Amino acid sequence: MRGHFPCLENLQLARNNLQDGIPDFKGVPPALPRLRSIVLDHNGISDWRVLKRIVSALPTLESLHLNGNLLGDTLEGLAELAADETPRCLVNLFLAENRISSWQAIGALSSYTLLELKTQRNPITEGESPLASSQVLRQIVIALMPTLVRLNASEVPQKERTPAERYFLSLAKQGSPILKALGETCSIDAHIARLHAIHGEVVAGDVTEEAQASRAAIVNALVEVTLRPIGAAILDQPQVKKRVPHTMTVVDLKRLCHSIFKQVPLDRVNLILADPGLPFGLPFEDESRELGFYGVCDGAEIRVDDKNDQSFGKREIKRVNNLSDRFAPAAEEEV
Repeated sequence: MRGHFPCLENLQLARNNLQDGIPDFKGVPPALPRLRSIVLDHNGISDWRVLKRIVSALPTLESLHLNGNLLGDTLEGLAELAADETPRCLVNLFLAENRISSWQAIGALSSYTLLELKTQRNPITEGESPLASSQVLRQIVIALMPTLVRLNASEVPQKERTPAERYFLSLAKQGSPILKALGETCSIDAHIARLHAIHGEVVAGDVTEEAQASRAAIVNALVEVTLRPIGAAILDQPQVKKRVPHTMTVVDLKRLCHSIFKQVPLDRVNLILADPGLPFGLPFEDESRELGFYGVCDGAEIRVDDKNDQSFGKREIKRVNNLSDRFAPAAEEEV
């Protein structure tokens, strides 16, 4: 693609078996000089050095999507990347559904200066032997990354950052094994000094992972979502905003949507989470999962579709009919 597409800003290369992500161009002038986002999801990528290759080849890149790959089986290459101080534009990194399973990996990743990070559905919080709950991991990551404004598609407000950072300091007081593991790949002393300058001394007290997770859950108990109808039978209805529990299951949300958009039977309700990185959104495939599992956050848009709509054309016909009905009276009056 060198020399072509000089104005290209977004590139989708998911599911192409690109196991290297992109090759090492070794000093060759960068291609795609205006590229801002690249999607390399589900390509079987396992080498952390893909980050360095991409940053070197695409210096204007801001968002890198590496969801659904094999990163995390080893830490090889990750530590040296953490120590790399080469200036870069990359501020959004998406690593959901990989194989990240250690605090050492989290420590190394925390050295990246990021605005947004996704780490859902990794073995560190999922599977048979997770190291921590997703809420505890969230608090640790927030404390380690002061520039982070979005984590797992959810905003990081100051009211969440403050208790997360104080929790981190309490773990230091306790001599937590979590911090010992993190210290193998990042400077825990530097983080503690930074947080002490903000919060002063913190008494550990009876702070536990369970208690911290409960407090975080209260902070994020309710999220406001926009339910936007896109099914053919409900296209003419307005979108609706609702505050729902972060722990609401998909099947319960379907029941709520059916109560609002009654023209679509419950067994035909199909819900899709709008995501800027995914042109067709993220379908809620597992009805037993909670909304938090899919990264539903405050301000999220959920599209309410009808499984019987087999094609976009059916929705277009409905839209045209709606417009015809709306303007028909005006046309008759003019005649």
